[in-house]
Amino acid sequence: MRLTANLNKMEKKNLIVNWVVVAIMALIIVWTYRFQMKNYASLQLQKENEIKKNAVIETISGLEKKMFAYKKLLFRKEINSLVNTINSIAGQDKIKIESMQPLPEQDKQYYTQLLINLGIKFGSYHELGNFVRDLEKSPDIFNIDVIDITSEESAETQGANSGKELSATLKISTYIYKE
Repeated sequence: MRLTANLNKMEKKNLIVNWVVVAIMALIIVWTYRFQMKNYASLQLQKENEIKKNAVIETISGLEKKMFAYKKLLFRKEINSLVNTINSIAGQDKIKIESMQPLPEQDKQYYTQLLINLGIKFGSYHELGNFVRDLEKSPDIFNIDVIDITSEESAETQGANSGKELSATLKISTYIYKE
């Protein structure tokens, strides 16, 4: 009987020790799980930040590509080549250039703006529209800042119904990238 009593005591001690070990293991597992969840949350946040950074970098890369494309358009131009381009476009569109006066350059931070006063004569508004369209389609960048259209009666067609000749003064600007 004593032997059985001692065995029961030993079994109870072993059972208590086993439960204590299981409880300690459970605490260790819970603590490890919480620690790993904090690390996981931190890694998720870091991943989201990296995704945002990558998006910003892609945007910057796209803007740099656009900037280099604009730089190619705004390479150093000579006023003579711009005048030749305008003359060529005017000739295609039946526009008579009466006067062309370069104005002083305007220096900006990253580019120089060239201004040209252009006096032209033309037969119809369609011719003027074609001229403006072709200037816009030119590989050089041209902006028409001011346009002033007038109608005058020409000496050859005085008295005829369609004796009005149209003329306009345009202020055209273009840009040169500063290196």
